[in-house]
Amino acid sequence: MKAIILAAGEGSDISPFSETRPISMIGVAGRTLLDNTFALLKNAGINDIFVVVGHKSEKLIERLQEQDHNGLNLHYVEQKRKMGIGDAVLQVKNKISPGEYFLLLYGDTLTAENIFIKVQQSFHAFKCPVASICLPPSNQMFGNVFLNARMEITKIIEKPKGNNLGNYVLSGVFVLPSSFF
Repeated sequence: MKAIILAAGEGSDISPFSETRPISMIGVAGRTLLDNTFALLKNAGINDIFVVVGHKSEKLIERLQEQDHNGLNLHYVEQKRKMGIGDAVLQVKNKISPGEYFLLLYGDTLTAENIFIKVQQSFHAFKCPVASICLPPSNQMFGNVFLNARMEITKIIEKPKGNNLGNYVLSGVFVLPSSFF
């Protein structure tokens, strides 16, 4: 399975940290978010990785080219215009073969456990697309997820206004089919 990491955003909600580097290059506990993601993907058996870059992309690419990635096959795809997550995903459309499933994740995903293994296990168990969700203390700042009685996602509202809130939010990791494009 291939992975697509969305690392093109400016991270304006964590300024001033993101003014000098892409959000995925911010360090936590001695490693960048992206370094942590690469290690977890490798551990999950995913070696073919497409990183969609944009904001401060030259710094990200330069830093990553200087490092040894322990056998990972990294590809960089530039999102030239700031047109959101949907456009970022479309930049990699031609890299995914018809009938192929891929792992999609946000470049600022930080997890204590290897969520990539768990999402793949769910995908293989149910043979359908999978989205990771979580139950945060506050849900207004995130993509809200609405579930039916079978725990299937019925609706997603990105950063809802007012009282139209779901209990769960997207946590940024998905297994999707090529037909998603």
